[in-house]
Amino acid sequence: MLTFRLFILTLLSISLLNGQEKERSLEERYFEDLVKAYNFVIVQEEALKAVARQFPELAPDVDQVIAEQKKSSLGTAIAALKKEVGERLGNKMDKTEQDLRQQIAKNDLSVPLTQKKAQTMAKQYAKVKDGLVPTDILRILVSLHPEYIETPTKEIEDGWLQPIEKRSGGKTFSMFFPGSWKPREMKNPRNLIGVVHKAGYGICTMSLTAIPVAPQLYEQEYAKHSPVEQAKLLIPKNTKIISAAEVDFTETKGGFSIYDIQDDGPPKARVMQFAAYQGEHFILLQLSFALRDDHDVDFLTKKFKPVLMRCAQSLRIK
Repeated sequence: MLTFRLFILTLLSISLLNGQEKERSLEERYFEDLVKAYNFVIVQEEALKAVARQFPELAPDVDQVIAEQKKSSLGTAIAALKKEVGERLGNKMDKTEQDLRQQIAKNDLSVPLTQKKAQTMAKQYAKVKDGLVPTDILRILVSLHPEYIETPTKEIEDGWLQPIEKRSGGKTFSMFFPGSWKPREMKNPRNLIGVVHKAGYGICTMSLTAIPVAPQLYEQEYAKHSPVEQAKLLIPKNTKIISAAEVDFTETKGGFSIYDIQDDGPPKARVMQFAAYQGEHFILLQLSFALRDDHDVDFLTKKFKPVLMRCAQSLRIK
């Protein structure tokens, strides 16, 4: 697939202020990633137009690529991206898009395509609907799908997954997370995996922690407790337990708990946690979000709990 320069970044002056690099806020960085994804989409559209214009015999193939993409889940996400960028740019949108298309035509599509190159481009862009997109851009697109925003597990059901594998303590831990959740660096070696929803810009963080516990110690100290009791033992002290229950998956039996982290004042964060002893480790899969006045805690808990459970079901240790 052709690689094009990101002209729109210059047009919108996202990362430069008077020619100097400035510290960007989280919102500014999110907008920059939206623009990169938007740039990718417009480049694709202009490239396909060039293929159809220069090689009319390939026009039916181009029409099919466009039609199939529009019907796909990624096509819905692309429409949502255009709407989001349009709302943010307001009355600057039309002029910005026009300038971008002109820049692409002038700088990257001014040289006529060979038939072989045109055929290759059509075939490559036909795979965009299946996820043949740079990873960071794909995360942004999938995160904007309206159905996935409303029902996060729908993203998993539609096959937008990212398998992750980590090795620790002589064991290999593998599982999947939703495709739009962005991995984050984990500083504690026991925290094997961390991901943040909404392509790294969301309010929810999910993490997998593995605490080595020798089988003999487990039998002496923990085996006498039920999975629910074990789950409670693994909850920090400065918390308020909301609920705890046993969970029995095909591969793993464990305890699921919900608790709020608090010190002397009001609760600071809501945590949902799946805990189990497996592969000579206590496994903690946690999904958490900060408690703020504008957060409906019960709504968010109900919305994201199924995501945690689906990910927990995918956990394998070898």
